[in-house]
Amino acid sequence: MLYKYVGAQSGNEALKLLQSFCEQYTLKVSEPATFNDPFEFKIAINLEADEETMRDRFFRDNKDASEEAYESWRRHHTEQSQWWIKQETRKELLSRFGVFCVAEAEDNYLMWSHYAKNHTGFCVGLDEAHLTGLNGLVSGGFVEYSEKAPLFRFHFDPPDLFEKLVFGSKSKCWAYEHEYRFVFDHSGLIEFPRAALKEVILGCRAHFQLRTYAHANCDRDEVRFFQMCEDFQEYRLDKQIVVRDAWTMSSFF
Repeated sequence: MLYKYVGAQSGNEALKLLQSFCEQYTLKVSEPATFNDPFEFKIAINLEADEETMRDRFFRDNKDASEEAYESWRRHHTEQSQWWIKQETRKELLSRFGVFCVAEAEDNYLMWSHYAKNHTGFCVGLDEAHLTGLNGLVSGGFVEYSEKAPLFRFHFDPPDLFEKLVFGSKSKCWAYEHEYRFVFDHSGLIEFPRAALKEVILGCRAHFQLRTYAHANCDRDEVRFFQMCEDFQEYRLDKQIVVRDAWTMSSFF
């Protein structure tokens, strides 16, 4: 199970977002350039190599190119042009692909704070097995966190490693998210199989509109509704199932 944290400015807006999952069965694939991490898709590219290796790679990627084309490319293979290549590569990636971010756990206190509007939103539990065939999906997996940007050696590393590094790497400061991300060849709304939606979990400060919706739909067989509650002895969230006509005690503040 993977979990998507969702928040909104108002209860009505949050309800519309919840209905998009529970009734329209759609999810939003976002443009990575809009994320709160300014270093999305950051990668260090090493373009250094000996003459023979560079020539071999150039003609492998440009089978019909002429010797003059190679010499022109070689002359422009300077430090300044390498900087430009790195910037343009990242710019293209950020504009070309879309990302749907989910987390490993539903009780991540900081995720509720940062992505579910201070616990006023909700979280949906999705079965990963039903998401692997979504339209336009090009990559999926858990993010790896490190102190430095990943290094791709253009002339030596296999091409498929570039995709893994650029899509699945972030700074170590984001490690608390335990993020799993799906990367698509486009952004926008996409439909997902109904069988993928397994749980709806409300935040401990969830908007009244969300709680009312959960109580009205808690008898659905295919989806279980839960309410996160404040544990009054520890800094911990308790996950309790929603039962019709029984309003679970939650946070007052």
